[in-house]
Amino acid sequence: MATLVETYPTLARIVGEDWIESGLHELMARPLVLPFFDQLEDDLRYLKRTVPEGKLIQCFRDMLRDRTQCQKAMYEIYTDAAFAYISDAPIQLHVPKTEEPNSKGFDFRVWIKGCVINGEVKTRKDESLWRSGQKTSLAPGIDMYGLRQATVDPDFSESHQAEQVDKKIPASKELRQLIEKTLEQLPDKGPNIIVLGAIEANLEDLENALYGDEVWGEMGAKPMRDRVLNGLFSGFPGFEAFNKLNAVIWLKLIGYRKYWQIFFNPHANDSLPPEVKETLIKAFERKS
Repeated sequence: MATLVETYPTLARIVGEDWIESGLHELMARPLVLPFFDQLEDDLRYLKRTVPEGKLIQCFRDMLRDRTQCQKAMYEIYTDAAFAYISDAPIQLHVPKTEEPNSKGFDFRVWIKGCVINGEVKTRKDESLWRSGQKTSLAPGIDMYGLRQATVDPDFSESHQAEQVDKKIPASKELRQLIEKTLEQLPDKGPNIIVLGAIEANLEDLENALYGDEVWGEMGAKPMRDRVLNGLFSGFPGFEAFNKLNAVIWLKLIGYRKYWQIFFNPHANDSLPPEVKETLIKAFERKS
């Protein structure tokens, strides 16, 4: 049987050959985890074409060795490989925002059709369902958890609040707060992109965060869908700071399957040419 070093030679060099056998052996013994490490090996091997091995070690060794950061690292490395695939020049990783010492920067910079694009990868894993959700036993050893969470930010619309909820803050507001904090890491001059690794994050919640919480009303006898004026990409007063952000990408990795959707900001300060948008849409189509 092949050793982990033989199966994942690039990953082994990044995390350390001795450590991969001792630190990841237990985790890799789980069959459901193997697709992620297969993808990780492929992505690191692709990045090594243009990124020195020493830089990859500097960026990812500590993250990959940390169980609490390992998933985040997987999403970041997958994204880096995807953008390296469409970049016209070698991708830059962990770029400082300013020239000041110890300046906290962003995850990557690429060049696409003459545009310099800065990007940051964040992951979201909402564990409130398991911490405070209602548990129902369906059968011995099989439990179901349910959590009633608000869907509209009470700071913007009190009339659309559910009477009984377990969590009053909607997921869309939590995502808005995450994006707002992430934006501080990106340069004031764009174009800028944020990739949201959806470990546990619904696509609909991100749409609500960007375009406004969805509400339902009535027009005559027909139900009518509308949005609260709290979307980051709405262009409304109070959200001008988010116009330095050109797009947010929702990314979900499930085994060997990948799902993604890109949301462009129609009010971005630095507009993207159509050919750049078309290239960005194809970023995650990279094959091994």
